[in-house]
Amino acid sequence: MFSNRGIYKYSSLFPVTLRHALCGILPQFVLMSLVPAIFAASVPASAWSGSPLANTGVTAPLGYSIVVTSPSGELFRAAGACGAPTLTLGNPSQQWSCVAKFTAAGKPVFSTNIGGAGVDAMVLDASGNVYVAGSAVSGFATTAGVYQPNPRSTPHLFLCKLSGSDGHALFCTYIDVDAGQGGLAVDASGNAYLVGLGCVSLKNCVEQVNWNGTVLVYQTALDSVSATFSGNIAVAVDANGNLYCLCTGLTELSPTGKVIATLPLDGEVTLALGVDPSGRPEALLQDQADRGTYRIRKYSAGLSSTVFDTAFRAGAESFLALAIDSSGVTDVVGGATAINLTEVNPTQACGPPASNVPLAWNAFLVRVSSSGDLLQSTYLPAYLTNPDGPPQTAITATASGATAVFWALNTSVSTMTLAPASATIALGCIGNAASFAPMPLAPNEIVSAFGIGLGPATPVAAQPSAGLYPLQLGGVQITFDGIAAPLLYASNGQVNLITPGALSGKSTTQVCAVVNGAVANCFDMRVQPA
Repeated sequence: MFSNRGIYKYSSLFPVTLRHALCGILPQFVLMSLVPAIFAASVPASAWSGSPLANTGVTAPLGYSIVVTSPSGELFRAAGACGAPTLTLGNPSQQWSCVAKFTAAGKPVFSTNIGGAGVDAMVLDASGNVYVAGSAVSGFATTAGVYQPNPRSTPHLFLCKLSGSDGHALFCTYIDVDAGQGGLAVDASGNAYLVGLGCVSLKNCVEQVNWNGTVLVYQTALDSVSATFSGNIAVAVDANGNLYCLCTGLTELSPTGKVIATLPLDGEVTLALGVDPSGRPEALLQDQADRGTYRIRKYSAGLSSTVFDTAFRAGAESFLALAIDSSGVTDVVGGATAINLTEVNPTQACGPPASNVPLAWNAFLVRVSSSGDLLQSTYLPAYLTNPDGPPQTAITATASGATAVFWALNTSVSTMTLAPASATIALGCIGNAASFAPMPLAPNEIVSAFGIGLGPATPVAAQPSAGLYPLQLGGVQITFDGIAAPLLYASNGQVNLITPGALSGKSTTQVCAVVNGAVANCFDMRVQPA
């Protein structure tokens, strides 16, 4: 699970940005700035889409909340105190965290208050048991026979394994690593891996605890290898017990805790990590220099080579999560406040723009094959708003697709089932050409439309005649309530245009892409005066 909470200044390098454009028709003016194209797989794959967002009724309290799902869709939430817990561990008079389980429909199964605990990380094992890690105060209680019944460091750090059936403690022990969010993983045997500060001074450290909490298998301090490493810690373990860690770069450890290899990741923000069925790690990264570009990079076991490095664009202010299914296909879900998502086999247009742009995110899906082909990149039928900051997301691979979860502070948790779709669309999103923000359109505004199969493979810049720009360019038209708009630039994935003055006085408009004389698809957009 990962949520990118940072809000970054956006500096776009996407084609034909018109970054200095103002609302209104400008004189003969087209700015062209091309970057290397991102190509789809040569053989189109089945398009995937999402079901309508389903509100589970499970709330994410105002404060820190973690939500994960099982492959069958059950929800597990770690947050503040339970209102009416089914079980309490430790001293109930001390501050606590609540770990609760719900059915896929949001019906409560159990809720466990852990006295004296603050949960920072949560994962599930193959049997559906819940592992939580964090820091503890007075009132936290360890269980009998664990390897560390008393704290040895400050803050007091802990790991608990709870039964997935009723929430009782299978073990609770103190540990020496501050796992934080993302620094906890479990292997197929139930052994827990924790990564974070601790062990030796303020170095990052890896600690493995066996399945029943009685043995510290190994403890390894990691040397820093990246001068400008930034982002979230993330860990993943393969079937043989080799651990991969985005912590001081990318590090691989053997089942005995020996460092096998390390790679620096300078200039990239680390977001999430997974391991494919062959045991090869995949890192989800964000470019530091161009925050709107993301990469899924797969490495060989041993980190000796890069298997593939697949890029896509989603806007700088995005939050993402990654999962790899049993066939090796990687699914990334998230939300973006930009309109220029890379479009490959899109099945959904972006959602209705909000006037308060920083509080609205369009959900999206990116799918990459086991060999690195960009199979799909599409918006999903979810438009997320929250006044308290960016939503968060998690994704779990299932036998027939994946389940995505979205939540935000003081809101309900919503889920979405990802499955094959029957058709694709051409026009994915449209918005301001200077900011790429999902805001309402205005009359005589320079905007950019994004999609796939819109215009010619070789981009065409419009040449005005008698001071007028053409209404058709490279086989494409963009219409607003049937009125064709003047076009400035057309390519396969992007069309720049000027909205008609006839939008004046309207509150909504239907935008359509007309490709080679046929209407490709339409969607409604809000309209504002200026």
